[in-house]
Amino acid sequence: MNKPQIIPALIPKDFYELEDKVAQVAGHAKVVHIDMCDGILTRSTSWPQDGDKIFEQILIGERGLPEWEDVDYEVHLMTAHPENYIFDWIMGGACRVVVQIESFFPGFKGEFNDAGKERLEKMLLKLKTDHGYDANNDDGFYQVGISVGIDTSLEIIKPLIEKFNFIQLMTIASIGSQGVPFDERAYERIKELRALTPKEISVDGGVNETNALKLYTAGADRLVIGSAIFNNDVPSEKVDSLNSIFEV
Repeated sequence: MNKPQIIPALIPKDFYELEDKVAQVAGHAKVVHIDMCDGILTRSTSWPQDGDKIFEQILIGERGLPEWEDVDYEVHLMTAHPENYIFDWIMGGACRVVVQIESFFPGFKGEFNDAGKERLEKMLLKLKTDHGYDANNDDGFYQVGISVGIDTSLEIIKPLIEKFNFIQLMTIASIGSQGVPFDERAYERIKELRALTPKEISVDGGVNETNALKLYTAGADRLVIGSAIFNNDVPSEKVDSLNSIFEV
């Protein structure tokens, strides 16, 4: 059987925690997912914050992200203004960047207003004109996706799907922290989204060995997994164990 991709996820408090945790899964996972939290869209904050010296060194090429020769990076911008950070992460070496769709609509109440749509379109235009972004390119230098909260209707994101390379479904109620319980509504939401698009679907939040196969069967292509991997003495063994679920 085909296998979903297992993506270890972390919310690093600083570069050194990122360095340590990536080293624990390098060689076992091809992609690592970083959650960047700004303390506005989320309660928590994480690396990097504005003015971080190490991130500035990464941006000017003085150093690279940990294990960059063997690990690709996906960054989930859980920030109130992802348009302020997405271009830095692309220049810093991220192969995939995910923006939280609700962040474009402060006080989001289930509808996308014109001001938020304008912000989103402005970001996409800059990606296209300044960074060669192509929403239909599956093997380009980088990809951009949208992440959708568990309570956001998939019907209202239909017009946006073709503007992005992939869609990420949050499968927990509260974003920005690990260990939050899995939301059982996820399975039907994956099926609903799969009926709308053939594009790649990621799921993020509360994923573990108990629900991984069912999520894949529902239509998920990528499983973003945090605490189920890193709350173990040997995270690399947990990555291997999760991959083994899908071996014939």
